[in-house]
Amino acid sequence: MKMGMIAKGSLLGLALLSTTAFAANNKGSLQVSEPVTVAGKLVAPGEYRVEWEGSGPEVDVKVLRGKNVVARTRGHLRELGQASRNNSRSVRTVPDGTKSLTELQFQGKKYALTIEDEAAQRAQSEASGSK
Repeated sequence: MKMGMIAKGSLLGLALLSTTAFAANNKGSLQVSEPVTVAGKLVAPGEYRVEWEGSGPEVDVKVLRGKNVVARTRGHLRELGQASRNNSRSVRTVPDGTKSLTELQFQGKKYALTIEDEAAQRAQSEASGSK
């Protein structure tokens, strides 16, 4: 009986530990050197924290400056062949000339976070439709 309780307690402890470790990996830093948009929100140059929730690959993404949420959107975790050597970001220029954040990679992580920017997709499809 005692052995069964110890085993259950150990399993519960391991489950909590793995959940905490996974949650700790659901964030990264973002350095913005020029204005970009995320979900239609302008993100000014500066240092930000990116957090996401979900077990993947589809996740909910928040961009924070301090404790303030600057932008929210959906994202997708994409597995990389090897760990990223440094933090990096990818942007695309949309037809109106603004730059939209599309992907983040974090140093030492074997995944990339692809950002869905509905406003940029809408602007691009509108520009394609008017040609």
